[in-house]
Amino acid sequence: MARRPGVRSLATVIILAGLGHRVVGLTDRRHPVVGEEASPPTIVVSVFDQAGVSPEILTHAKDHVTRIYDEVGVTVRWNDEAAKDATGRFVIRLMIRRIASRPRMMGNALGDSRGTEGTAFVYRDRVLDVARARNLDVGVMLAYAMAHEMGHLLLPYPSHAVTGIMHTDWDGADFAQMSADTLRFTPGQASAIRVRASMIGPAVTDR
Repeated sequence: MARRPGVRSLATVIILAGLGHRVVGLTDRRHPVVGEEASPPTIVVSVFDQAGVSPEILTHAKDHVTRIYDEVGVTVRWNDEAAKDATGRFVIRLMIRRIASRPRMMGNALGDSRGTEGTAFVYRDRVLDVARARNLDVGVMLAYAMAHEMGHLLLPYPSHAVTGIMHTDWDGADFAQMSADTLRFTPGQASAIRVRASMIGPAVTDR
């Protein structure tokens, strides 16, 4: 789950593009008019499944990711069409097989030097292996893998932690929390994710 040089593969593609504050009556995008509240920052996510994940499992995973980020204070808007010209674009590829040299790795991610684009990878076979070994719902396991790699794209380096979703190497306690739907980002990470999502430029996804 660490950042590594990019790997290219045909797979599920998730494109994330943040939207800044959208407030009626703004004179400055970061400073709303007194008495008005800014909407939560939004991450636009486009999913393209070429890894053979069933629609039911993928829908379950997406719903779970939405809830995880909603608790952080960031709205996830799912958009199933490619946003090739999106501003602040992030891509996650759900690949069928994990890297042979790192068999335990469930995913990896890398961002650009400006922090406005990035690519992450989630390995379907590893997700399935762990879900079966830990008797976890596959959709839940996939959701946490996706949320973790999305976290790498949204958090400043180093983005791993000793607890929570960004734990370097999930253990029994982490999997128990996943099963109970209580594994989350740390408060500090939640704050950093909100800030990052708010700073990303508006997405061009509705053309």
